[in-house]
Amino acid sequence: MASATTQSPSATRESCPAGRLLGEALGDQLLKAEEFRGDLALTVSRKAWVEAARLLRDHPDLDFKLFLDLCGVDHLDREGRDERFEVVLHAYSVSKGHHVRLKTPVPGSDPTLDTLTGLYKGANWFEREAWDLFGIVFEGHPNLTRLLTHDDFVGHPMRKDYPTARRHVLKESKKYLVKVPEGSEAMVVNFGPSHPAMHGAFRVQALMDGETIADAEAELGYMHRNFEKMAEIWTYQQVIPYTDRLNYCSSFMNGHG
Repeated sequence: MASATTQSPSATRESCPAGRLLGEALGDQLLKAEEFRGDLALTVSRKAWVEAARLLRDHPDLDFKLFLDLCGVDHLDREGRDERFEVVLHAYSVSKGHHVRLKTPVPGSDPTLDTLTGLYKGANWFEREAWDLFGIVFEGHPNLTRLLTHDDFVGHPMRKDYPTARRHVLKESKKYLVKVPEGSEAMVVNFGPSHPAMHGAFRVQALMDGETIADAEAELGYMHRNFEKMAEIWTYQQVIPYTDRLNYCSSFMNGHG
């Protein structure tokens, strides 16, 4: 079985363009380079996070313009980790045909990191999710509000020390998702909940200026059960039936979902 190999930043500069260019631009802020089955992972310091992402996106030899994913990781009590949290960006270069994984450690005492929404608009909801579930604050984010949980929810449920059985009741749904200017005569229109075949409810609220949509905001319905968290206390046999999408879809289509 292939295993991950860790190289020094200097060795990485010689072996791949991304490591070489980030090493030249960031110096010792490039902390680590790892490769697993041809997939490159680069770890940079927190203060070099945005600049590293900018170089990966904009340098013509790299061209990682396709944003794929951003997520948080909680390494609580994990040996060999100086910082509790980690933020991971996945990007792809269509022109070069390469993936890259950019990572940065984030301390538990100050879980803050600059937003990437100025570089990748697609990072918006992903950073909201990382804040909602892990409590990592993305400074400069245009709308860092809860995404998968509701406003009456307390804490961040994907943290390793969050009680698996804790529940929070939503007492009242939001009246407005969009910001209505004071004194405005614009009409607010709600669309949804959507078709029940979708995963949970999906509500879209639009601010209408005549026949023009001046603003719009979506609400996912707060249907997320946080199955990943519940799986932490279950056995493999208890978890695996719920990960079989074929059985799930079959039961849904037969009216048993």
